Amino acid sequence: MHNYDKNFLILQMATIEEIENQLNIALGKLGEAEKKLKEFEEGDDDGMLLKKLRRGRKELDEEDKYEKTRLEEEEKELKKDKQVWGEQVRYLQKELTKFNEGKGN
Repeated sequence: MHNYDKNFLILQMATIEEIENQLNIALGKLGEAEKKLKEFEEGDDDGMLLKKLRRGRKELDEEDKYEKTRLEEEEKELKKDKQVWGEQVRYLQKELTKFNEGKGN
């Protein structure tokens, strides 16, 4: 094996380890995002209140309109976080697969 090949292998291994590390971080963040969204959706304070406001009377007073808007924005942000981390996990998994496919040749 030439020095160039050894250096490339070391660089590739470091990159694989880096990708695996980033993947583990992203998986953790995705888990957190999923947990927060679930807590929001099932929680009496926010998610259930939002469901009640959505199902409730047609005419909401100003306070209920504000609360409904605030909760919808919070829900939207939580769903966005979950989507972003899910995309990051899929991307890193693809990158890791590329490196692992190259090892077999």
